[in-house]
Amino acid sequence: MGLEMARLFGREGARVSILDRDGALTKKAEAELHKEGMDAAAFCVDVSDAGAVAVAFTQATALYAGIVHILVNNAGIAEFGSIEDTTLDSWEWVMAVNVTGTFLCSQAVL
Repeated sequence: MGLEMARLFGREGARVSILDRDGALTKKAEAELHKEGMDAAAFCVDVSDAGAVAVAFTQATALYAGIVHILVNNAGIAEFGSIEDTTLDSWEWVMAVNVTGTFLCSQAVL
């Protein structure tokens, strides 16, 4: 879903930065967007890690003269089924990515 949103923005002329904890996936997405003639940069980052988010946004904004016009908080995971089967570690990981990651990325842009 994130890559398709990046494509839509890229087709409209946006310079796109992609963040994902899977470095190979981000590089593949970056290459696909470049092949389609879009300006894109990929960053391997765990959005639940405040330091990693800060570094990624510093690098991304340096590429684009310090300007971010749009942020799409699209990172999200679901690692559990029923509440009875959910471990506290699983719950905390989901909250870290889905909630804290959204906060950290939003804060980094601002």
